[in-house]
Amino acid sequence: MSDGLARWTRVHLDRAARVGKPFEGRLVLPNGFAVERTEGLAVVDLHFDTASTSVIGTPTEAGEFEILLHGSMGGHAATLVCTLPVTPDPASLWKDVPSDPNGEYARADNYATEVRATDGSRWVAASRRGRRHAHQGAYRDDAVHVVTDTPGGWHVAAVADGAGSAEFSRAGAAEATRTAAEALAESLGSVGGEDRTALSEEQAFEVMTGAVSDAVTRLDALATTEARDIRLYATTLLLVATRPVESGWQVVTYSIGDGAIAIFDADRRALTPMSVADGGEFAGETRFLGRDVLNDAAGARRRLFVATVPSMTAVMAMTDGITDAKFDTDQAQAEVGGWVALWNEFGEAATATDDGQALLGALDFLVQAEHDDRTLAVFLPPPSVEPEA
Repeated sequence: MSDGLARWTRVHLDRAARVGKPFEGRLVLPNGFAVERTEGLAVVDLHFDTASTSVIGTPTEAGEFEILLHGSMGGHAATLVCTLPVTPDPASLWKDVPSDPNGEYARADNYATEVRATDGSRWVAASRRGRRHAHQGAYRDDAVHVVTDTPGGWHVAAVADGAGSAEFSRAGAAEATRTAAEALAESLGSVGGEDRTALSEEQAFEVMTGAVSDAVTRLDALATTEARDIRLYATTLLLVATRPVESGWQVVTYSIGDGAIAIFDADRRALTPMSVADGGEFAGETRFLGRDVLNDAAGARRRLFVATVPSMTAVMAMTDGITDAKFDTDQAQAEVGGWVALWNEFGEAATATDDGQALLGALDFLVQAEHDDRTLAVFLPPPSVEPEA
């Protein structure tokens, strides 16, 4: 051919594509080459845009695909050949192997609940097994337990993340959340009374540490009964209690380990952090529920948060499977902007009235290298109703 273009000439795209992700890759064509038709693009649901000389669309299949661009240049017919690499959707590489329903301390791989109180407020909670556990057919180590309509009008939740290195931490998390939430609900009813007067810090400390102590006692008894080291049941624990008071909503929290609790008000764009993450002996480690936590007087006080806010959109308590994926740093976790983004992502699902199923689905997000169990408990006050005076 007088123009020097071979009958079959190889050209290249400027980037690779990924299954399920919108793609636009530009082809650098020889000067004067006019594309008349293409072959191979429809296989992966893509098309060629003549104006931009780009391959555009959302690929539906992974692999290496050969694209042919038939056309002419200088009055001669010619064909350009291009290899299009399409990488798999990362989520498709993870298996979802059911855990053994007959194993010791067997539990559901995923869990969701919605509990509505007589005042119209509600807890919505979801706990999803992480991709790493699902890939291995392992159990979910996170747990959540909520209680509402308690004496005194309190709404209570407990969230826990069983230690990945502890063989039976799933049982520790489940027993700790149930025991602590039920104990806290009962003691708040007697301490808080019915008059909607806010708890003092001393009262809050007493009921919170009492509930934590009950949870530790329960794990001690479980380990003793099974003749096992209590460390095999290691778990974090986040406790939340809230009710309407004279000046708004009082929220009392207590945390052991990582994860986060916060009061969020979308209308006021206000954030009240209600927990502080614990560090372990080594980087990336955390503290776990145990008698030693309560015996550390100074540390025990640091774990208590008491706040009263005039209004709120939600109180949220979550394990580190969410915080590690959604907050890059501790500073980001302490700033309202990150929680605005978090609410934009999960708020619609949290406020749906579907027994927590939408929230459970929303927790199935993909963030590179973040594949732990994820648990989120959300307290939603009654819509457009002022707290009782």
